[in-house]
Amino acid sequence: MNLTSPVTLVPDVLERNLAALRRHDPDLAERIILLRQETFAADHPPVPIATRDGRINFRFHSPDQADRWFGRTSIPSVRAEAVLARFDAGQGNVFIAGLGEGSEVLLLSQRLGIHRAIFVWEEDPRTIMLALHLHDYAQALAQERVVFITGPLTELSHALATWLKRHPGHLCPNRLMLWPWQIPLDLADVQAAVESAHAHCDQQRQQALQEFQERMAALPVVAWDDASAHIALLANRSDPETWFMVDALAKGALDSGWSSVTVDIRGPGDVYPLARAEKLTDSRTRLPALALLMDIHRHEVGAFLPEKIPTVTWLSSRARGKDLHPERLAITDTVAVTSPYLRDDLLQKGVSDRRIFVIPPPCLVALENSQADHIEERPIDVAIFADLGPTDAAVFGFTLTTPRNIWNSVVDMLGTQIEAYNGQPGRIEALLSRAEDILRVRIEDELLRKSMVESLEHWVAPRLLWKHIVQGLIEADIAIHIHGAGWPRQTAAHIHPPATLEQQVAVLRQSKLLVHADLNGAVSATAMLAAGNGAVLVARLHPRDGDPGGLGTLLKNNEEMVGFSHVRDMIHTIRRLLRNDAKREKIAVNAIHRCQTEHLPADRLKQATIAATSFFRFLNP
Repeated sequence: MNLTSPVTLVPDVLERNLAALRRHDPDLAERIILLRQETFAADHPPVPIATRDGRINFRFHSPDQADRWFGRTSIPSVRAEAVLARFDAGQGNVFIAGLGEGSEVLLLSQRLGIHRAIFVWEEDPRTIMLALHLHDYAQALAQERVVFITGPLTELSHALATWLKRHPGHLCPNRLMLWPWQIPLDLADVQAAVESAHAHCDQQRQQALQEFQERMAALPVVAWDDASAHIALLANRSDPETWFMVDALAKGALDSGWSSVTVDIRGPGDVYPLARAEKLTDSRTRLPALALLMDIHRHEVGAFLPEKIPTVTWLSSRARGKDLHPERLAITDTVAVTSPYLRDDLLQKGVSDRRIFVIPPPCLVALENSQADHIEERPIDVAIFADLGPTDAAVFGFTLTTPRNIWNSVVDMLGTQIEAYNGQPGRIEALLSRAEDILRVRIEDELLRKSMVESLEHWVAPRLLWKHIVQGLIEADIAIHIHGAGWPRQTAAHIHPPATLEQQVAVLRQSKLLVHADLNGAVSATAMLAAGNGAVLVARLHPRDGDPGGLGTLLKNNEEMVGFSHVRDMIHTIRRLLRNDAKREKIAVNAIHRCQTEHLPADRLKQATIAATSFFRFLNP
């Protein structure tokens, strides 16, 4: 490729960027258009040239000066990936003084979580104009995940504070990125301006939150049977699974004749409590009759959730460790869990059984009953949604010889016993002691020992189980489609990336069967989706199946799902169901009808209100 020959820019990149910019900063968008006309009408306009890394950059030519490249990055001056490799973005929002060539902002926006923003301060808006020709920031601009601040340094603090005042959900940036040609002293004035804006903004927001809390204290809580009652759905995780669940519950509330407000995090503008407080009220004059907290605790939303609102903390199998500590549970709140296992865990930690209710996952989306009578041809025989992942000691941080040898011995023994393992308390500990006896060494550090047992229970055991199940299916020559991370490509199966719950619906509606297995007897949202969308659930049986919220209380074995105890039983069952279309379709139809009548999101919301009412009466006899 001739590095001096002009190339053609992607024609619609600028237009997409400008369309997104107009939504949030129309003044800057108009300035960009004017600057573009001036810049490219000049005697020596910038020329788009291919760079050594295959990208496009502008080169400036001047008769009395050497040619120069726009921005100093990406190649030929500095490679963008190298700049980001030396930058620790932390957990909050990022501030960049100067746009460079623009690649860094694009790459960083793709790597940061969707709830995080990048603030770019650029004194000369011409730099922004040129970068908008080169890079497609449209989605990030539309989501306000990339924010441009322009103007001189003397006005930076005011400009940033003004922007944050108009956007009460964005956090002030707390990480400042240095360019390779900068040292911290070079940006001392910039850092001082950002910190000043932060202090000013924080003071305003704290005052606004206090005023909000005072207004909320004066509002009444509506009784649940009041026609104007509404429910608040709160979540902190910013991922597709959470959004899909929240949307399904909101639809379930609507289907039941209730209204709802959703307070979750779908972008950087939803993070700070002030913006979430505004969502909670949603222009209403009354407080919600119930707040449903999904995998979060009251103290995490206490800045805007009034204490007098009846609250259900609903913990799923995604809750781990600290989420299940009783100290994190407000004493007046109802606690709901999605499985008997989580209920047992809380009981063992001293939480009163009067306040714990099992509310299993709903079938978030189900085929209509009219569709259930005509289950179409399904090209996928057996679907599996599970991650594999490594089981090596070093992956979990056990690199010293003694812990590594004990670990390997436990993994070997557990692998041979995995079909009999159902998460029994003390089983992993017993295997660890057995390994110590065999090797004639002992782990004396109790913290190390505890960490090893937890890693084996929570991560290694499920991976061993799924490895055993899939190996059995492959040896039986049963075609399987696996969606998950960590599966080797040489596996004799169709391997696909992990699927979101929404993507799982599409797969399940093409699948005849879904294999479900959980060592603790938990019923996943995926299992319920299968039951409601015509994929017969072939599930590993568990001693907790008969407990409240267990699989046996949700679907009838051999009528609405089919259970197995050993892999050989599973293989026999799958072969029988694949041969007998009528039997398989009858089970699928039964499961769909059961989901439609008992397991939709509206049904789980009713269970939550019953639980909250029951616990409230216990507290207020």
